[in-house]
Amino acid sequence: MPFIITDPCIETKDTACVDVCPVDCIHPRKDEAEFAQATMLYIHPEECIDCGACVPACPVEAIFALDEVPEKWIRRDWRGTYKGQKQIWYLLRLLGRDCDVHLRGNGKPEFDAWRWHDYWVPLDTVIEFKREVYRRALTELERFMDARPQTRRERLYGFPHPVMPPSYADPAAEVDAEVEHGWNHSLGEIVTALAREGLRIELLDEKRELGWPAPFLQDRGDGAFVWPEGTRGSLPLMYSLRARKD
Repeated sequence: MPFIITDPCIETKDTACVDVCPVDCIHPRKDEAEFAQATMLYIHPEECIDCGACVPACPVEAIFALDEVPEKWIRRDWRGTYKGQKQIWYLLRLLGRDCDVHLRGNGKPEFDAWRWHDYWVPLDTVIEFKREVYRRALTELERFMDARPQTRRERLYGFPHPVMPPSYADPAAEVDAEVEHGWNHSLGEIVTALAREGLRIELLDEKRELGWPAPFLQDRGDGAFVWPEGTRGSLPLMYSLRARKD
């Protein structure tokens, strides 16, 4: 029966349990990048050998065998098993200024600082047991990114779209299709057809990179594929177009 670390560890992160673990299954360690951001430690269930050496070492008595967790520390779902923290993710737009964000709204603030971050968080910087949550949440919310209000300049010239890193691809996705079907239409044909139907072009964005390999492109090293250096001209590799009917 594996062991788990419960709520008393929050904001304590005493690593005495890490020091006595014979298989290094307690994370994050002080030498791991995510230690500073983590609020508590966790035991990797597949690495734990159920030796129990960490239990007496914990100064706040936060470690228990899975079937011995005290009632007050158990968070239950409909199956009655220990699930830990549940999260709801929101995609919000800040209408005010950065200085309008206050973290000390009560006597015990959870955070002491904040900063803006690129949308696609590198998964290798996320603590291991949360990586799948980040991948699923950001992939789901990404479809709403283009729905934000735009400035006149963005409507005329477009705006940069964050490129999904390859690490966000679903590792469990089943791909059965082995035949690709395509229909070739010029950009002029597409724009003319939309205008003929009474649609107003809001965005026409040229992209000079692809998120997948092609025989004539070179890997830029960040998950994007671009024209080789020295290629004459700079033809767009893809277009992003949005139209609306008033």
